[in-house]
Amino acid sequence: MRLLQINTVAHGTSPVATIMRRIHCAAKDYGIDAHMACGYGDGDGCGLVMTGKAGRIRGALAARLSGNDGFGQKAPTLRLTDYIRHLKPDIVHLHNAHGYYLCLPDLLAALRDMKIPPIVTLHDDWWLTGRCAIPATYNCKRYATAECDNCPHRDVYPAVWRSVKAHYKPTEGITFATPSHRLAKAFNARLIPNGVSISKAPDALAKKDYALAIANIWTKGKSLQSLVEIAPRLKFPIVVVGDLKGASLAHNMIHAGKDLSDTELARLYTEASILINPSLSESYGMTVAEAINCGTPVVIRKGTDSQDIIGPGDGIAIDFADTDATVNAVYEAAKMTPQGSRITSVKDMTDAYINLYKEVLNNV
Repeated sequence: MRLLQINTVAHGTSPVATIMRRIHCAAKDYGIDAHMACGYGDGDGCGLVMTGKAGRIRGALAARLSGNDGFGQKAPTLRLTDYIRHLKPDIVHLHNAHGYYLCLPDLLAALRDMKIPPIVTLHDDWWLTGRCAIPATYNCKRYATAECDNCPHRDVYPAVWRSVKAHYKPTEGITFATPSHRLAKAFNARLIPNGVSISKAPDALAKKDYALAIANIWTKGKSLQSLVEIAPRLKFPIVVVGDLKGASLAHNMIHAGKDLSDTELARLYTEASILINPSLSESYGMTVAEAINCGTPVVIRKGTDSQDIIGPGDGIAIDFADTDATVNAVYEAAKMTPQGSRITSVKDMTDAYINLYKEVLNNV
């Protein structure tokens, strides 16, 4: 079997890139002829980097003006399809199609022409909405009633500078996978939870009196404001990790930096009394799973997909609207001892994808 995986980037702090690389390494261990391609960035290990920094900037500007992220980048996609014709993979596994590097219709048409079955992992809601990846940022459900045209929430990723018409994604002939129970139901997709690698720090000390909050980038959808509102009410500080994007923290909040190593994260996770994740939308909730895997209970926003990975004693889901109730939930959850009964290992995740590849090939 020859496998090609495609994502916006292949390295950096992107959780999706990490998942792609883990599948890539596991596939090679199974004897699969595995390859990767990325839109831009560090191409180490990739057979193709589709465009450079200048191309990425041009793509981002064009997408913000036209609202066609994932549909407008024809030149990089032509490089990709030429690469695929040369490589002749048996399976093409696409991760994020958004990110200013791809023309999805051209890619899918080329795969149909070459009779290569595509697999798509839904890491967020972009394929569902036709425009944005995180509609829950504004509790928006316009996509459910075909009212996604002329989007009023232009700042939601991928951001646009004017209201645009939504692009509804094709589904015919595509095998979908996702870590989200909600998206699995919507797309009749294979449910494959993300694999968790960070576990208890072996040399960590006893639990310390601090809450932990982690995001790669604290975008509006991650709801840093919810932490700002509850922090002054807590008896212990909130240690915040990630890119604050210029946001200010409240009294009783400490910024521990960004781009921490897995070793540094493991110690923070293990020694924290509680992880608080106020995110408005999660397709899985990796920080939640990592905290539980390190023996730290969690408080998450009620109604997000992270609820699917919280087992008995792992934590509490709350709506964050009532500050008093949220503070009480933090204290209550901090007394819990997580068991992690719903956490998936990296090996289980990669095995599931490799089994999916085999099934798809058997059905061709």
